[in-house]
Amino acid sequence: MTKLHQPTQKSKNESLQIKVNEIVHFIEAAVDKRLAVHEVEEGLWRRVLKIGRESLGMFFDLHGDGDEGEQVTLADGHTVNRLKDPHNRAYLSVFGEFELSRMVYGTRESQKIEYAALDARLQLPQSKFSYLLQDWDQSISLEMPFNQVSATIEKILGLRQSVHSLERSGRHLAKEVPTFWEAQPTPPAEAEGALLVCTADGKGVPMRQSAEQACIDGVKLDKGMRAGSKKMALIGLSEILRISSAMCPPASALTPVS
Repeated sequence: MTKLHQPTQKSKNESLQIKVNEIVHFIEAAVDKRLAVHEVEEGLWRRVLKIGRESLGMFFDLHGDGDEGEQVTLADGHTVNRLKDPHNRAYLSVFGEFELSRMVYGTRESQKIEYAALDARLQLPQSKFSYLLQDWDQSISLEMPFNQVSATIEKILGLRQSVHSLERSGRHLAKEVPTFWEAQPTPPAEAEGALLVCTADGKGVPMRQSAEQACIDGVKLDKGMRAGSKKMALIGLSEILRISSAMCPPASALTPVS
């Protein structure tokens, strides 16, 4: 984790320029050493990530610590006090993790933080994971298990994320789904089209013996299938919808609920 400090503007520019010059030197050396293009591509990518990290760190530094004076009046008219010491928070971006040191406001030190100017100004997420990183994580998780998502992001960006963190992030984002659907207009009934379902779910269905195979006076006529045996059955979503349609009103009559 990179803990941010407050270097001079000149030193920030010089540090970033050094990273850019490293790319130039790397390319020149790659030509001299006759490196394969995939080796150059890999080397360039890692150096580009370093430039992104340096640039994002500069962005945070230029915003300062969010000190807006001893007191701040919030939008609801409530006045909060600046706490004595700066509070740190982690921020995990696609370029790496940072520790942001900023001034915060509240009633007193042991109470809840009610306002952090830097957080509001930069629109930081509630969790430490950047919105861009969350977007990439969730996009990949649509196709892969969380452990593979973690391994894929680590291979590309060099970031290590736990499966628990990815699951928690997914649950947090899922809370916005009802709000999204509530914002969608209900189509007129005459404009509704046919529903084509292209998925099926495999379920293990317990198999029951026929009456002829059942026990008569405690003696089985045929061994049949042993107890607990199951057979795979494919249940299509369209069939579920057809069965439930008798118990539900038409889609045009439904209103979204949260």
